[in-house]
Amino acid sequence: MILTITVRMISKAEITPSLRGAWRDLADKALWPNPFFRPGMLEAALIHLDPTGTVHLLVVEEGGEWLALMPVRRRRGIAKLPLAYLKIWQPPHMYNGTPLVRRGALKPVRSALAAWLDGRPLGARFFRLTAVTEEVAAAWAHLGGSPRTYVQQRVRCRACLVPGTTFDDHLSARYSGKKRKQFRRLAKRLGEEGEMRFDEGPPTPALIETYLTLEAAGWKGVKSEGHALLSDPNEAAFFRAAMATAEEGTSVLTLRLSGAPIALLIILRHGGGWSLFKTTYDEAYGPYSPGVQLLLEATRRFLIAGDAGEGDLYDSCAKPDHTVMNGMWEQRLVVMDLEMSTGAVIDRMALALAAQLGAMRHRLTTMIKKRTHGLP
Repeated sequence: MILTITVRMISKAEITPSLRGAWRDLADKALWPNPFFRPGMLEAALIHLDPTGTVHLLVVEEGGEWLALMPVRRRRGIAKLPLAYLKIWQPPHMYNGTPLVRRGALKPVRSALAAWLDGRPLGARFFRLTAVTEEVAAAWAHLGGSPRTYVQQRVRCRACLVPGTTFDDHLSARYSGKKRKQFRRLAKRLGEEGEMRFDEGPPTPALIETYLTLEAAGWKGVKSEGHALLSDPNEAAFFRAAMATAEEGTSVLTLRLSGAPIALLIILRHGGGWSLFKTTYDEAYGPYSPGVQLLLEATRRFLIAGDAGEGDLYDSCAKPDHTVMNGMWEQRLVVMDLEMSTGAVIDRMALALAAQLGAMRHRLTTMIKKRTHGLP
């Protein structure tokens, strides 16, 4: 029997236990594992961060087996041009936009999506992948079928850690002897305040509430400085739901002082890689750098875990200018958006024009900023 590959859009209201099982099977066998697009995390986001229901799951399937999945939303307007397009939905706190694609199915998935995109679904002339790595972007830049325009946008880097060395060698390579001595001194001083220990376990409701409370009490709770989850009821609800349905592999690394949590780091495991999802600390102990102490312990555990395979890495999920992570982890993960036109000549030309207009606008904005601040 010849099975037909189909492409369809599924709303959150249409997700059934059966579909959820197909989704989980795909996530378990994905070519590029993405913990943010697994059922528990993404469904929590759909429920709490998309209240109007404008986001759909774009699914490629064959005989009931899901070959690919990505959350998409229709948007309009690119480089001031009134053109409709579809893009991967990446709400707050979701740091990886890589579509789930079943291992061994990349080629048929690309072909199916190319034909589907050429039909201009929902009037879309382009399709945008968001926050994908160089490897993923290169794989998707060959959809097949008709010639089309591809444009890379918003290329940025964030800290990552590639296993292959010992913790001591890693520290020696990243920090001077004076800096390492300072870390030891601060840990000793913190230990003088009470019994200091690290533990790791599942994201229990008590730990999640502790995380939310500490985050809101710190710099992220100050609107001019950051954005704490508790400052937005929908985002707090998403976080609680995502952690309540977290699958095996999600854990909380906690730094405790006399039993009380003073720093927490939420880790998402996927394949042999790990992603740092959320971290916070009690600022009453700020002089002892508990957040840094926790990240150092996480780095130590990463490097001795021994479960990473070739190509696996530990993603900081941090901003490109994150001083602490950039200093602690040497390697950089290149992340970008990738825009793809339909095969129609007019759409190919329109995307090329939009890219040129966007580049000109960026250069002009940069020039104005430099002149305003007296920079060369």
